[in-house]
Amino acid sequence: MANIHYKSLPEKTADLLSDYLYQQNFRSGEKLPGEIVLAKQFDVSRNTIRSAIKILKENGTLEVQRGSGTFMAARKNLSSDPLGLTLISDKQKLGKDLIDVRLMVEPKLAALAAEYATPFDIKNLEEICKVNSNPRVPFVLQESHFVNEIPVL
Repeated sequence: MANIHYKSLPEKTADLLSDYLYQQNFRSGEKLPGEIVLAKQFDVSRNTIRSAIKILKENGTLEVQRGSGTFMAARKNLSSDPLGLTLISDKQKLGKDLIDVRLMVEPKLAALAAEYATPFDIKNLEEICKVNSNPRVPFVLQESHFVNEIPVL
């Protein structure tokens, strides 16, 4: 059975704060409103706002300068989220949007792969398809084998 992770109030607040910063178009180095203002705006305690800010600080979104306030980070932590997908709170819409993007890109890529495929590539793909049609081989193994064997253009 899959583990279900329910987000804590600070995690939910961090998501809401992240969305707010994105929607309000906060720029690098721009100062955020104070904790009291944010707590009222999100209808949570100051401690919850502090925890949310800490979460966003740890993921590279915010910088806290003691005595000066909280600021948008000079540069986002690109290594953990290069596309900034964690900033999007509506994960269902994100999933649909990503599928739409794949539908726009992948058919053209498949056409190019077919256009530039060598006889060796075609023979190799035919062999992979034979393996994938074997009902005795679990689907997960079939798919991973297929992906690992796709020729690089």
